[in-house]
Amino acid sequence: MKKHLLLGALFFGSLMSVHAQNTCDDALQLTAGTTVVGAIDGTYLTFANGGCWQSGATAPNAEWYYIIPDQNSLIRINTNIAANNPVTGDTRISVYTGSCEDLTCYAGNDDVDPDNGPFLSDLTFPAAAGEVYFIAFDDRWSAASFSVEVTVTPTSCFGVETFEYVAAPTTTTATIGWDAPSLGVPTGYIFEYGPMGFTPGTGMTETVSETQIALDGLTPSTDYEFYITTVCGEGNESEVVGPISWSTVFEPANLPYTYGFETPSLNGWSVFTTTGAAGPWDTMVGTSAAWAPQEGETGMAVGAFTTAIDSWLFSRGLNLTANQQVTITYYVRERIGAGNGGVNNLIVTVGNDATVAAQTTTLATHNDFATSTEWSLQTATFTPSATGVYFLGFHCNSPAQVAANFGWITLDNVTVTGTAGTNENLASQLSVFPNPATNVINVINNKNILVNGIQIVDLNGRTVKSAKFDGVTEAQVNISDLANGVYMMTVSSDKGTMTQKIVKN
Repeated sequence: MKKHLLLGALFFGSLMSVHAQNTCDDALQLTAGTTVVGAIDGTYLTFANGGCWQSGATAPNAEWYYIIPDQNSLIRINTNIAANNPVTGDTRISVYTGSCEDLTCYAGNDDVDPDNGPFLSDLTFPAAAGEVYFIAFDDRWSAASFSVEVTVTPTSCFGVETFEYVAAPTTTTATIGWDAPSLGVPTGYIFEYGPMGFTPGTGMTETVSETQIALDGLTPSTDYEFYITTVCGEGNESEVVGPISWSTVFEPANLPYTYGFETPSLNGWSVFTTTGAAGPWDTMVGTSAAWAPQEGETGMAVGAFTTAIDSWLFSRGLNLTANQQVTITYYVRERIGAGNGGVNNLIVTVGNDATVAAQTTTLATHNDFATSTEWSLQTATFTPSATGVYFLGFHCNSPAQVAANFGWITLDNVTVTGTAGTNENLASQLSVFPNPATNVINVINNKNILVNGIQIVDLNGRTVKSAKFDGVTEAQVNISDLANGVYMMTVSSDKGTMTQKIVKN
């Protein structure tokens, strides 16, 4: 199952080397097989729109080709092949329809993996018989030549490519719609969905004739995925498209709360960037060579050059109690893109809504992360005057940087705890071991403290394990069925509650 459809392969011809042209009017024809694109005369194309990077048919920074399928087909244009260097190669593909005098962006691809590389390109698009598709290649950063592999697969049933919410998700419902494929004659669609990570074939399956589906009875604060197959008649189906991730509305979380940015929906977190400013905050996948998250596989990051940054990251809503002392901990550091990383500023705030206007209280200010290339644990406190739902804000307001000297602010593992009802001495009176643990965790005390319950929540704020006890002096909880990672464990007793971070190996 693939997000990009590829049904077999028809290869014609053999490796050929040609000298491409720099204008659309002089474009050379591509056929299926492998072509060596000549040296690129320019190194950077201006972004136009719709996923294309060439702003005009005569701009000199591209090598132009065209392809005309003789049947309705899927066309794959791929530079992520053995002939090209996966480390230094950086190609881009722009596909247009229309005439050279009036080009329309049809499809485009920059990087196979924009976070970690390779920065080569792989693009599959549906193509109509007899239609001319103009293809502009550029290297972005270098003028090195490269090879491209072209695969043309005749197809009569095409997969769905564009999705949207017809009705925005609630805590228990969502209506998802899609555009019918521009080619072929669909008679219906097979829609399968389930919690994120479910195995295809085990989810809930619906067959619909329209281009949308209404779902209800969903679980609040949950990440889901779906797969969809186009049906064009009996025995004639497209390849499965998916997984496509989405989520129900995340309700405000109770304390203790912790989140490490490991899910694509951000679990109720949101991003806002001022119009015209650089940004936004986005997930950044770790690499051992240049940057690694404080924990897990991803963190949040914001950074750019040329334009000043004015970007906000808002937390999921948090249920807080009046006069409760709240402690917020988070890890920050800089990731250097070039030079010494430039100047990056961060302000941490709290307010009663996930909007700029509502973020009225400043908790911490971090000016210039230029030398902060190691993760640093930061702590801030806040005492709400009224019971309600509050949101944290992480505001980057950095000046414009130059390409030769820029960097990102990175953020990971935000934890929020409250002291109301908590005995601060309880932690010193209870022994929690082993930690890290593989199978079981023990809670033992020698101060006649009676344990009533244990609750374990994951980095997304979801309760993954709970156990009740009838006032015992020794308690044990089995965590062998939990995924490896970091959790927050709260122990409740007759003397109050205690929260501690635990690690499952």
